[in-house]
Amino acid sequence: MKLPVKILLINIGIALFFSLMVSSTISGSSSFSYQNLSIAFGLVNIFGGVVDLIIGLFLLFKEDKRYAQGFLLSAGTMIMLGFAVCSATKI
Repeated sequence: MKLPVKILLINIGIALFFSLMVSSTISGSSSFSYQNLSIAFGLVNIFGGVVDLIIGLFLLFKEDKRYAQGFLLSAGTMIMLGFAVCSATKI
């Protein structure tokens, strides 16, 4: 697997972990709601995508562009995924 794809999968895994943490604090320990999980996953992906975009733009100044490609690929995918999940979730 190439480095940009690895960076993408790691960042989505981190976003899933943080969204599980956020949704468990929102719903409390007694009940679990998939709606809270999807909202948290969408919001974490949007904000994580913005952070990845900033990191990717800074990495463009380095000599090795593979890391910049990975973070920019991750930023675009996470922002699109975040908007799609938040749009599909009915409140």
